[in-house]
Amino acid sequence: MEQYETMSSSQDKLYSFLKILNQGEDITSHKVRGHLETKVQTFLTNFSPTPKTLYFSRHGESENNVLGKIGGDADLSPRGQQYGLSLARHMNAQNIPNLHVWTSELRRTKQTAEGINASIQHLAPLNELDAGVCEGLTYEEMADKYPQEFAWRDQDKLRYRYPWGESYVDIMSRLEPVLLELEHEEHVLVVSHQAILRCVLGYFLNKKPEELPYINVPLHTIIKMTTEGYSCRLEFIKLPVECVDTYRQQPKNFEDYSFMEVALRVTHSSLMSSDRMKPRSGDWANCSTSRTSKDALLTVPSHFESLNFWQVNGTHRPLIEQH
Repeated sequence: MEQYETMSSSQDKLYSFLKILNQGEDITSHKVRGHLETKVQTFLTNFSPTPKTLYFSRHGESENNVLGKIGGDADLSPRGQQYGLSLARHMNAQNIPNLHVWTSELRRTKQTAEGINASIQHLAPLNELDAGVCEGLTYEEMADKYPQEFAWRDQDKLRYRYPWGESYVDIMSRLEPVLLELEHEEHVLVVSHQAILRCVLGYFLNKKPEELPYINVPLHTIIKMTTEGYSCRLEFIKLPVECVDTYRQQPKNFEDYSFMEVALRVTHSSLMSSDRMKPRSGDWANCSTSRTSKDALLTVPSHFESLNFWQVNGTHRPLIEQH
């Protein structure tokens, strides 16, 4: 039975509107014009409140992960290869109908997914955040070589753009078509990277933008997301393959910059620091551009994570989160 109620025949002729029947089975667009209205139309024509299940996983541990290096296009480590085999066994055993696998174009995601019995697509928008001149450096090397870049990144990790690289805001923009596709897809496994999956999960969980850079997306873990209408349920399935811990906590004793200070730092991103603003006085801890190298690395993770975090009463049962 049709439940759509018009405003009035005369008003319908005057105003812009979208008429959606039966969860998108029939869509009528009237006088939609301009950027904002078009964006709303694009979202609503892709959104589906019907229940669906999506799967997310970072690539297996890479050689650069073991060395603590940022970005790059490294191959999997031996343990990363073992995770790829375990991931394939797990997904193949589920017999998921019409499963599709999406990976980035980087080697470590392709190698992780290659054993899964499903159609596999390699998508450029799923590539890891480009760290520009810092690609291939360790955090220690970045703090030593570009101390101010390291500090400015900690001060505003969301908007900070690596010199000749990207920011989280940049990858949020390029992920838009992927997110719209995921809105009406089901039974998709996305094998991607830490920053990318932070943005994807943050989108579905309705996180604030400032929270995205600090969402913990551990290695060697399958995240199963079941959506029902406007809520979702996350299940973290840790596969029993050891790996390093790449999670960096938010720096301590952080004070907010004013909007203008942040804008200047983001807009004038360069390797030269002589023309940059000096940090204002205050207790900046490891966000300060004048801190020591030791202070700068307070939030860098120690490698080789313990699997005990994921154990529930001595087992590897999945962790469940309801959102």
